[in-house]
Amino acid sequence: MRINGRDFRIPELDFSIVRKLEENGISLFDISKPKKKFFSILTAFASIAMKTEIEDADYILQQHILGGGNFDGWLEEINKAVEDSGFFQAMMKKSQKSTPLHAVKTPTETE
Repeated sequence: MRINGRDFRIPELDFSIVRKLEENGISLFDISKPKKKFFSILTAFASIAMKTEIEDADYILQQHILGGGNFDGWLEEINKAVEDSGFFQAMMKKSQKSTPLHAVKTPTETE
């Protein structure tokens, strides 16, 4: 992510980072629909990449835009970080293997 002329890297998404994203109102599944929370997604990931608080990231991103910066390529970089995340891949494998709750039969249904 290029912010105010400096390059920042999104770190490997692990449990701690995913939890921080959720604290800021972003789940990994929100990223697939970025139009709903576009600025929240950008700010949350910028905050993590810059290792700063979300409020500081808000201010820095505002200055970035006012100074003529843009968000070109940011969503692609965020999506790549999610796709490359071992934690996210493991979660997806687990969810694909598990039985949906609505498909689980109670003891009375199976008798």
